[in-house]
Amino acid sequence: MKRFYDVLLVIVAIVIIGVLGCNTLVDKLTPADINKRAVDYAKIDVSGELYPNLLEARRIKDEVILKHRDAQLDLKRLAEDDQITYADALAFMNNSINDAENLQALFIGDESQPLSILGLLAPLGVGTLLGQRFLKRPGDKSPAEVAVLTNGNGKTA
Repeated sequence: MKRFYDVLLVIVAIVIIGVLGCNTLVDKLTPADINKRAVDYAKIDVSGELYPNLLEARRIKDEVILKHRDAQLDLKRLAEDDQITYADALAFMNNSINDAENLQALFIGDESQPLSILGLLAPLGVGTLLGQRFLKRPGDKSPAEVAVLTNGNGKTA
């Protein structure tokens, strides 16, 4: 009988050492509170467990960390893409504005461009307008002559 107790004591000691040494088994047996928001954030199905335990809580924690890192990397990529797109759009608009200002300087002129198209055409345009208004060609009729010819009612006599 003494031999039986010795064998039983060895078996109990092995089981106790095995249970205490095996963290997974101990974690599986230890109850834990699992927050629903953490489960929703990690998008994990915990319905297969009999009760919430420490092993499952640690697994959910790891999934939450991984999900957060993935989200942060995605946001960082989006921010980098946005920064590149912003820089491109701003450069394109600056080029367009510079081109338009150069065209404006060509037509109107500025300090660096003493000659301009408008400056060259302006004297010709003013002269044409003045000549058209104040100079009379042979055969042209004045407004008074037109009124006499039409008897003032717009119909020719």
